[in-house]
Amino acid sequence: MIAQRIPAAEVGAVRWDVPVEERSLRRVRRWAAEHLRRWDMADLVNDAEVVLTELLTNAVQAGSTRITVAIEPCGGPDAVEVAVWDDAPGTPRLLEPDFEHERGRGLFMVDALSLEWGHHEIAISPNSTGKVVWAVVGRRTPAEYIEGSAHHGQA
Repeated sequence: MIAQRIPAAEVGAVRWDVPVEERSLRRVRRWAAEHLRRWDMADLVNDAEVVLTELLTNAVQAGSTRITVAIEPCGGPDAVEVAVWDDAPGTPRLLEPDFEHERGRGLFMVDALSLEWGHHEIAISPNSTGKVVWAVVGRRTPAEYIEGSAHHGQA
């Protein structure tokens, strides 16, 4: 069976309440890749997978007990917004990577691979505080990758 292709302009957001467990990273990457390929956005899969993995990893490492991920084409077939809602305290901060430490490069990679990214506080249920961290991944030229994101993670 050949998967049906759906133009990105005809698609809305898809969301998933992700189990907070280690194998969720692989499952979320596969889930996002399937949707992007179905929406004829296969060339965005690699960057979107990396960005989603980093955002999801940050949510897990921050102690989240509840996580929702979403992807949605934005502005036509050339960009997709990926978002992670979580109930962990704190806000993401872009730091200069310290190559002597194992952690601390995630948002640096998100910044490099996305057209823009940011975060804001949001309640994911009536009795729960939290935040959403989002990024827009889009088609770019090699020169645009070198220049990096113009947004630099400001909320």
